[in-house]
Amino acid sequence: MSVLQVLAPDGNYYTSIAWSTTTTRRFFAGTVPTTAADLEVSIRGAPFSSDPSLISFTASGWVVPNPASYPDGLDLFSGANVVQVRSIPLVGSPSAPVTATVYLLSDTATVGVAPPTNSTSNASTTPSTSRPRD
Repeated sequence: MSVLQVLAPDGNYYTSIAWSTTTTRRFFAGTVPTTAADLEVSIRGAPFSSDPSLISFTASGWVVPNPASYPDGLDLFSGANVVQVRSIPLVGSPSAPVTATVYLLSDTATVGVAPPTNSTSNASTTPSTSRPRD
């Protein structure tokens, strides 16, 4: 593959993708450009690193984190988990990173519905106990 991409849960490859999950650990994978001499990863805003425990790659693809170092995958934290990968060619500058953003939701997450705004009601929420005057 000649383009750096990330594999999404739908089975397609993208340069940027976001999704939500309740799974607390996962691996990220993607394609490697033919010009790549090395790959670097940034996890949750950390500086880019080619640490082999964090990213593993071959000519056919990359995996974050390296399954040999993290056999259960990357721990996801509540909220946004941003993983970026960029390629380093033999000559030239690093590529633009591909980005996967995974939002970890709790198993009991609920969607709240806010009451309408700018509305008025003439109905009383407290029943009246007084009698009309004669």
